[in-house]
Amino acid sequence: MAELVTADVVIANGQSVSTEADFPQCQEFAVWFPAAWTAAVATVQVGLTNAAGTTTWYDVYNIAGELSLPADAGRVVSVLTAYLPGVTQNRAQPFGHWGGKIRIRSGTAAAPVNQLGDRNIKLTFWSLAHTQ
Repeated sequence: MAELVTADVVIANGQSVSTEADFPQCQEFAVWFPAAWTAAVATVQVGLTNAAGTTTWYDVYNIAGELSLPADAGRVVSVLTAYLPGVTQNRAQPFGHWGGKIRIRSGTAAAPVNQLGDRNIKLTFWSLAHTQ
């Protein structure tokens, strides 16, 4: 049986980075871009929150470079968490359990793109329930 978790984040008018959402343990997640979207790819940041409540944010890269999503108005982009090794795959201590967060950026780390209006983005996270 699949488990589904959803979250909503917002990139405010004139900004390039969304609000944060909890990043639960999952095998795949999807980013649902709104019907209005200022042309730009999207990239992902993950964050770890320490005991003091401070979150440190990290841009997500793999061997090919920054993880870039082909964002467009009204588009849904699916991401396998295999592209995020160590972030969500550890069943002994799921990422969300120890303070894992996610944000979506309009543009890249080197060239962020401010959105020309508030952009409401839906995130869906799903995993296959497993039994022992």
